[in-house]
Amino acid sequence: MGKILAVDDVAETLVILRKTIGILGHEVQTVSDAHKALELIEQQPFDLIFLDIMMPKIDGLELCRRIRMGEKNKNARVVVFSAKSDRELVEIARRFGADYYLGKPATIAKIQEVIERMIGKPASPPPR
Repeated sequence: MGKILAVDDVAETLVILRKTIGILGHEVQTVSDAHKALELIEQQPFDLIFLDIMMPKIDGLELCRRIRMGEKNKNARVVVFSAKSDRELVEIARRFGADYYLGKPATIAKIQEVIERMIGKPASPPPR
């Protein structure tokens, strides 16, 4: 089971990610801004971090840069999850340290594919 953080200022997006990631068998935490994300990132390690680009005060690109500069999560996989998806922005996200760029909206199947590509499938529960 992977430990995943989702960061987005849109509540509906966080609900979708929380439900989808939970259904897939991973542990998920969600926060609505980069400041809260930075607090969590300094406290605990994550295997994968989904982050939106367009957020107030600290945007997702800057958050990605700070994740890569920190100690606890510098090796976490980072997926930029954004409605903006032009080629230039995708390249900028990679330069800031993103491992993957996923456009919104995304299907459950696509989210699952990205999670499995980034951190693998969760371990199956032991047989009863």
